[in-house]
Amino acid sequence: MKRTLKVKAGSCYLPKPKNQRMNGDDAMFVCEEVMIAGVADGVGGWAREGIDPGEYARELMAKAEEALLQLEPFDVLSEAYHGTTSPGASTACIVALHDIPHQKLTAVNVGDSGFMVVRNGYTIFKSSIQQHRFNTTYSLGQNNQRQDDFKKAQVIEVAVEADDIVVLGTDGLFDNVFSQEIEDLIRNKINLIAKPEKLATKIAKMAEEYSKRKFKVTPYSEAKSEAVKTSKGGKRDDITVVKKNKKRKMKRVLKMEAGWSYLPKPKKQRKNGDDAMFVCEELMIAGVADGVGGWAKEGIDPGEYARELMERTELVKQQHLEPFVVLSEAYHGATAAGASTACIVALHDTANQKLTVHAVNVGDSGFIILRNGKTVFKSTVQQHRFNIPFSLGQNSKRSDDFTRAQLIEVAVKTGDIVVLGTDGLFDNVFSHEIEDLIRNKKKLIAEPKKLATEIAKMAKGFSKEWSKVTPYSIAKSKDGKISIGGKQDDITVVVLNIVASDE
Repeated sequence: MKRTLKVKAGSCYLPKPKNQRMNGDDAMFVCEEVMIAGVADGVGGWAREGIDPGEYARELMAKAEEALLQLEPFDVLSEAYHGTTSPGASTACIVALHDIPHQKLTAVNVGDSGFMVVRNGYTIFKSSIQQHRFNTTYSLGQNNQRQDDFKKAQVIEVAVEADDIVVLGTDGLFDNVFSQEIEDLIRNKINLIAKPEKLATKIAKMAEEYSKRKFKVTPYSEAKSEAVKTSKGGKRDDITVVKKNKKRKMKRVLKMEAGWSYLPKPKKQRKNGDDAMFVCEELMIAGVADGVGGWAKEGIDPGEYARELMERTELVKQQHLEPFVVLSEAYHGATAAGASTACIVALHDTANQKLTVHAVNVGDSGFIILRNGKTVFKSTVQQHRFNIPFSLGQNSKRSDDFTRAQLIEVAVKTGDIVVLGTDGLFDNVFSHEIEDLIRNKKKLIAEPKKLATEIAKMAKGFSKEWSKVTPYSIAKSKDGKISIGGKQDDITVVVLNIVASDE
C-alpha cells in the first residue's frame, strides 16, 4: 500500500554534569524505517539503594526495540515492560508515525518524558505530564508498591502533515526549556530543519545551558513555585532529545509481490516440519531456513532452530535491511539447539540507485531469478560433501562459521521473478522445469501465491517419482552412489514478483 510520509530522525544525549553513573539514567531508540522512536528516564531515587537508575531504562528501550513488530506504541511498550527484569523504574514515551490510511502520530507516555509537534515554526501539540505531586512522576518498574500500573499510560493520537517536526525528550529537556524557546530556535535555525541530528544537538545544548542558569525562569522553577517552593533556575539532569521530521518519502521504482507454499514431508512425525520462512512485502525482504535433520537422532526437533532463526530475523529486519546483517543478528541471538541452512533476499530500489537483489545464503537453500521465462541467475550450493550442506547453529563443532555465508548481489528489472526455496524444492526440480511451468501457466505470474503452490506441488510430485532424473539423483551419482528418483523432504517455496511501484 502506498506510503506518503517517512521519518528522518536525529538524536542527542547529554549526561548530567558530574554524574557518577557512567551511562547516565536516560535511554532511547530510533528506527526510521518503521517510523518509531522512544525515550526513557530511570528514576534517580533507586541510586540510594545501590541500583543504577539507568539500568531499567536501558533494558526497557532495548526490549522496546525487540518488540517493534507490534508497531503500535502502546503494544511496543507493553511488550517491553512485561519482558524487563532489571530492578529500578523509569518514565517512558514512544511515538510512531502512521501514514496508512490516515497521516497521524500515535504515542504512549508514562511520567514526565514527552513530545511536542511543531508545524511551520509553532507548537500544535504538547503531551502532558503524569505525576503524583511535584517531582514525583508516574513510572514503570517491577516493584508494584513503588511504581504505577501500566494501564495508566497515556495513549495519544495526533494528526500530522508532511514537514511537521516532532521533538521527543526526557524531563531533562522539558524541565529546562519552554515550547516557545524550541519554536524560536527552529525558526532561527531553518537551515538545520533538514539535519535532524544537528537540530537535536542544538536543542539539547540549549537545555543543558538553561539547566545551569540559577536565575532563569524555567518550566521546572515554575512548577516548583506552584508547589509552594519559590524557585528560579533550571534543573541539572540527563538530557535526551530525539528530533523527527515528517518528510515526503523517496519514490520507489519497484515493489515486491509475494506468495508462498509449504508442503511437509509425507508421514513426518514432527508436526511442524523442519522448514521455516518469513516474508515482508512492505520492506521487500524474505527468507527461508531448513533445520538439519540429523539432530532428530538426539531427540532434538530439527525445525526448532530454523523457526527461531526466522522469528529472530523478523524482529531485526525492521532495523537492518541488508540480508547479511539481518541474518547475523538473528544467528547471534538464537539459543535453540540444532542447526539450519538459511537464505534471505531483499530488493533494493530507489530512484537514484541500481535496482538489485541483495542476498545471503548458507547451505543448500537458495534462489533463482527468471526474466522473460529464462533463468538469469541461480545461487550455488554450499556443502562439505554430498548431502552435508553448510549450516548455522550454536554447536561450533558441528556447524559452520557465519563468516562463510555467501553474499550475493544481482541486478534486476521490472517483471523479474525470484523463486526462493529450501532443498526440498531444488533437490527435486531443475531450473528449466520451473521455466517450463511458468511459460505454460502465464496467467499465474500475476498471482504469486498460486504460482508458489504450483511449483511446490511439482516438487512434491517429482520427489515421489522413483524413476525420474532429478538434481538430487545426479548429485548422488556424482558421489559414487548410482541413483535415480527424487528426495522426499519438506518443501518451502516463496515466489517474489518484481513489479513497477504505484507510489
